[in-house]
Amino acid sequence: MGAVFSTEEGIRKIARESLPEVAGYIASSADGAKDKVFEVIARETREFLANLNVSEEIAKILTTLSFEIKTEIRFIPNSDRFVGAEPDVKASVRLKRSDDK
Repeated sequence: MGAVFSTEEGIRKIARESLPEVAGYIASSADGAKDKVFEVIARETREFLANLNVSEEIAKILTTLSFEIKTEIRFIPNSDRFVGAEPDVKASVRLKRSDDK
């Protein structure tokens, strides 16, 4: 048996015969590792969402922010092809965070 491993042809024969098995093992190991990674991510995401109090977080956001909305609507006459006025709407929104926590 030692003579088979020592010749170049013997090594090539063993490599040819075992290459599909090795490739299959590597592929299955990679697939298993990928499944484990997704399992861990899913578990951590599930635990995070289970402990998240959405109504409390929304209340905290809305109480620490103040919204300032300014709107101006003017009717400006347009060309003769239309009868009436064309509205010109301008709006701006500014977001301010309050310092109270």
